[in-house]
Amino acid sequence: MPSLPLFTAAYLLSLLLFHSQATLPWIWGMAFDTFGGKSLILFAWSAVILLLGIRGGVSEHAAEKLSWFVIGFTMAQLCAGIQTAAHQQAQVPLACNKQTIQSEFQLLEKAFRDNNAQTWLIEHMPRDHAVATKCLVTGARLQTFVETASTYRALQPGEYFRATVRIKSPKAPLQLVGFDVHRHWFANRIAGTAQFKSKLEQQPAQTTLNPLVWMERARLQIAGTIVTALQSHPEQALVLAMVVGDQGLISPW
Repeated sequence: MPSLPLFTAAYLLSLLLFHSQATLPWIWGMAFDTFGGKSLILFAWSAVILLLGIRGGVSEHAAEKLSWFVIGFTMAQLCAGIQTAAHQQAQVPLACNKQTIQSEFQLLEKAFRDNNAQTWLIEHMPRDHAVATKCLVTGARLQTFVETASTYRALQPGEYFRATVRIKSPKAPLQLVGFDVHRHWFANRIAGTAQFKSKLEQQPAQTTLNPLVWMERARLQIAGTIVTALQSHPEQALVLAMVVGDQGLISPW
């Protein structure tokens, strides 16, 4: 019997069980602190792929089938546990709630909102250690609402800027129906929210070879064209959501 279906079935079952837990087991927090996140997951997946190549992807005995089931179950727990631990440790501490800090950030994406406003996803990336802060770990993602987005039209995803921001911990009322903001924060690894308290100082542009940055810039260009071309059109929000996945202009009512 092929090993991959056994591995996949166990992986999916393990994910369902993981997301049914109320709290994160302590072992994953300890593993993240000890080994880090990306390196441990990369090593585990490399070992699984190597083992699949050595064994030929076929399980001949019951013990081997059980082994692949256990491996798939463990891999899902490992990946989900490490990523959850990383998300928890990147969150803005309650002690830093509503504090104002000055640091450097990288723009990840822009999403359009009503009245020419935008929602930005930014990442704390202090290239100068002198501006580092204990309230935000390097790589922490923040979501911020920008009312005068046209002022920073030249700022593109992947570029860096310095600003003074007021940060808040990721907390919101639990909603049993409608949009689940907690799920949104977890899925996008958002560590908190931010409010700009100063003008943005754009840092010198750097050449990037990251394909995700170029994809986001292309998505933003297409979104901007749609918003401009369909200004005041009743189907503007629907077209924007269907083409680039930006649902910010869709009214909840």
